[in-house]
Amino acid sequence: MATVSEETTTICTHCDRPIPSGNIDLHTVHCGRNLEKCKVCGDMVPKKHAEEHYFNTHAPDICGNRTEHCYRCARYIRLRDRYVHETTCNGVSEAPLGTSRDFRPAAEREPRPRRRDTPAPAFPKRHLLITIAITGIAFILGSFFYQKKSENSTGH
Repeated sequence: MATVSEETTTICTHCDRPIPSGNIDLHTVHCGRNLEKCKVCGDMVPKKHAEEHYFNTHAPDICGNRTEHCYRCARYIRLRDRYVHETTCNGVSEAPLGTSRDFRPAAEREPRPRRRDTPAPAFPKRHLLITIAITGIAFILGSFFYQKKSENSTGH
């Protein structure tokens, strides 16, 4: 039975992996052309899948600027600050003013007048009438000035 001899390895300058010395030239060309180092985690990712890797692995699922209501202190807290807030919140609001949101049940609130949700006309009727009038005048003037002379005409 033949024993496998240990080959010397060389570290690839692009991906920092140990590569057998006999394959280093081929690997370096392949690695430089097809792989890209992720700026977030440092993993080597195929260039054509780099964006997909970022969105699947590193992109936040929700916007950190969104807010949620803290039931302890009745304040709105940004989602990115929620963990710190939950560990430090003692249930007392430090804000001198209360929240602008009305937490009373719907039965206790004053009914608000409803807005009409009718869309504004894209082209008002007045403009339409003016356009028709101008077009009619232009047609009459054009037909008056550009009349064809009849063949029986005794002019020229």
